[in-house]
Amino acid sequence: SDEDYWADPAAGPYRPYQVDAGRLVIPITGVLLSREVGGATDGATDYDYILRATRRAVADDAVREVVLYINSPGGLVRGLAEASQSLKELAARKPVSVVAEEATSAAYWLASGAKDIVMTPSGRAGSIGVMAVHFSVQRALEAAGIKPTLLYAGERKADGSPLRDLSEEERKRLQADIDRHYEAFVAEVAANRGIPKETIRSWESAHFPAGEAQLLGLVDKVESVYRAFATAKGEKHMPTENEIAAKVRAEERERIKAIVESEEARAGRLEAALAIALTSDMGVEAARQVLAKLPASGTAGDKQEAVRNQFEEFMARMHGEPLPADVGAEEEGPEASGKGADFIKKAFAAATGRAA
Repeated sequence: SDEDYWADPAAGPYRPYQVDAGRLVIPITGVLLSREVGGATDGATDYDYILRATRRAVADDAVREVVLYINSPGGLVRGLAEASQSLKELAARKPVSVVAEEATSAAYWLASGAKDIVMTPSGRAGSIGVMAVHFSVQRALEAAGIKPTLLYAGERKADGSPLRDLSEEERKRLQADIDRHYEAFVAEVAANRGIPKETIRSWESAHFPAGEAQLLGLVDKVESVYRAFATAKGEKHMPTENEIAAKVRAEERERIKAIVESEEARAGRLEAALAIALTSDMGVEAARQVLAKLPASGTAGDKQEAVRNQFEEFMARMHGEPLPADVGAEEEGPEASGKGADFIKKAFAAATGRAA
């Protein structure tokens, strides 16, 4: 029963079902099988797990939306149509989105029914086709001196047996079965994605990288996994990397401006304010508190000594360790400016415990 299926503690890790803020993520990873692995692992997912997870999601009032995380090259035909139908039934009741790193062959069949498919930039989609392989060991057995005898009732009972080569009639029947599944696959994708069947057939079961898949209508967006999950969650806008960087730069300019133009900085503590603003990530309020504890500087000619005294006094109060006297505060000219800047960095580091 479904109750026993989800209650089995030993199988818990292979049957993930966790609802976070109304959203359930169903992982579909690895090769798709019928019910051989008992759930979902990195290497395989069985259709039985998908069926049970979707049934549970339909009945679970805590689930408001579902995201299918797909990273699969596809798998077996057996069980695929049933799993796809269960996802359709779920999508008719609750929003279903897909975040995919790879969704090809059978995995794309499952993905195509979602309202949105978001794929990572390195992902791929497609391979809308069906393949079967027949292995014949007839000649190997003959070489080993073994001749099996097949006894059966019904002309087609031994169709596809590996003990003999395929007859022409067997080949035709197997090919007809493949063609039937292929047409069902094409029809499913055409209906789900609004792409003409002729267009899908013209692709000849090709795989497509994410960007091309988007142009062809196989996926809706191409984004990183983080942004893809945010998109699947329904957030209207996620900032791009450039937008984030621009925002950080703007905030940094505002921080520096607020420190340097603060009351405490204007009261004769400009150099100290600049040192704090430019050599640390200290917030505005913290910087103002530090500046308020420093005495105001004297005249312009006393700047180097004033800066030294301010930091020395602050450091002494904070750490009880005044700076050494040979930092060049009395000197003049370019070298003195360089030493003064070096002093500011060292003093700031000593006073705050932060690297300048």
